[in-house]
Amino acid sequence: MEVPPVPIDCRAVALLCMGELGVTWPKRCVALLRGDCTVRIVRVVASLWLLVSLPLQAGPAGQQGALGVWINDKSTVAVRIADCGSELCGRIVWLAKPYHGNGALKRDRHNPNPGKREQPLCGLQVLEGFQQTAARSWVDGLIYDPRKGKTYHSYLTLAEPDQLRVRAYVLLPLFGKTQIWHRTVPPAHECPRHSRTRSPAG
Repeated sequence: MEVPPVPIDCRAVALLCMGELGVTWPKRCVALLRGDCTVRIVRVVASLWLLVSLPLQAGPAGQQGALGVWINDKSTVAVRIADCGSELCGRIVWLAKPYHGNGALKRDRHNPNPGKREQPLCGLQVLEGFQQTAARSWVDGLIYDPRKGKTYHSYLTLAEPDQLRVRAYVLLPLFGKTQIWHRTVPPAHECPRHSRTRSPAG
């Protein structure tokens, strides 16, 4: 990854910020991000952070790569990652609790688009646009969180053949959260498409 060209003074401050990560970040570094260099410094820091945060590639990740069914770290949702043209995308194929207490299917109620709020969560596309840059890395993707109705930038890293690191962030990878997903077998019964009807009492 090429670091964007910037004036030498901005580059020096950006490198100093990188040196502060994990020590006094963000207090001291934020104090440095002032003046005309701010935007350019942010770009440099983001590029350098990606360089040091992505693991070194040690050969092919196996035939499957990131394709397949993955369950999140809380075992509440499973996502099938598949090829979508030249990119990767992913849909929910299983939920631990797909229904509300009244038997109605859980739907995408928090979607910022009112026209999509009746979509069932099961079957919902939550990953899109991931492009492979190395044997174990996919970047420039988007991940949708239906619990909040928000979409975040994201990248994927295959840490182990059956372990996927999913990083979601706002603006910069520095400001985000990583989840560990685990490869799992496809569920015997994937997402229900209809609400569950209750047997009449008596």
